Amino acid sequence: MDVQSLCWIVGERTSISRSEGSAHLMESIFISYRSADDAYAAALLDEMLSQRFGHNNVFRASRSIAPGSDYQTALLAAVGSTKVMLVIVGRSWAAETAPAARHAFSPDDWVRKEVAKAIELGIVVIPILLSGAPRLADLKFPPDMQKFTSFQYMRFDYKNIDNDFRRVEQEVSRYIPRAAELSKDAIASTLRNLASRVEVMRERDENK
Repeated sequence: MDVQSLCWIVGERTSISRSEGSAHLMESIFISYRSADDAYAAALLDEMLSQRFGHNNVFRASRSIAPGSDYQTALLAAVGSTKVMLVIVGRSWAAETAPAARHAFSPDDWVRKEVAKAIELGIVVIPILLSGAPRLADLKFPPDMQKFTSFQYMRFDYKNIDNDFRRVEQEVSRYIPRAAELSKDAIASTLRNLASRVEVMRERDENK
């Protein structure tokens, strides 16, 4: 699923916060994801968490980094300013992170860089497991990511999206104050609408 499809799914805003050509450094929630199977969940979490905590408090690279900015500098700066990192783990994430995967040990593996930096800085890291994701305890990681296997994970399954989002939101709110209060009905309605559009796109991709 490409970026344009994801923007359509969440009705993403086209305006991007900029400060002298770089990303804002106000983000308290960092969403880490791989650009294949995890991107739809990252976009969905971004939209819903932004409604609760404010767009400037949620960092997702494809939305938050301004065009023309130094990608590496912006990403590492955002990690340094975050309080909670949500690491989206999808079905194919394991294959791309396991020791057998060539790029897992590469300095160009940005998921590894993000997670390792967060661990180094003592930032709260919460693995978010999607449907079909592997057990973290079964995976082997390089030394700078080894601690990741011991972090308590949460589920974010599109089949149980209402309840799973509420749990994620409640956990994040332990560290970051909410910018807005939404009724349970409003959250459920928005999530159902977004989830149905996500499912349409997932089915379209699977049938290609």
